[in-house]
Amino acid sequence: MAITVNLPNTPGEAFTFNATSADVSGTEELKAAPTAQSIYLEWILINSVAAITVTILDAAADLLGPFNFAATAPGFVCMKFDPPIKLTAEQALNVDASGAGAVCVAGQGFLR
Repeated sequence: MAITVNLPNTPGEAFTFNATSADVSGTEELKAAPTAQSIYLEWILINSVAAITVTILDAAADLLGPFNFAATAPGFVCMKFDPPIKLTAEQALNVDASGAGAVCVAGQGFLR
């Protein structure tokens, strides 16, 4: 269970991320929240080619999902939030899955 998260250098409070893994069946961090700030999620895309469910978490609490994917038909979920979803202060945006399988999660948001 390991995830590779790319956080391109974005100025100020804004951020984007692109994370890929062959197994996110243990909770994996997508974006950490700094002290005294919350993550605001503006959009997210989840893609998988495995027969698993994927859940996006506010720390350890379910935030979005679970989303069901099938091995026979690659699938994706893409959502835009207006207004953005505010996560609990000082809590990370995480991902978890029901088992091993290729997963890609991308998104954008800001800190405040």
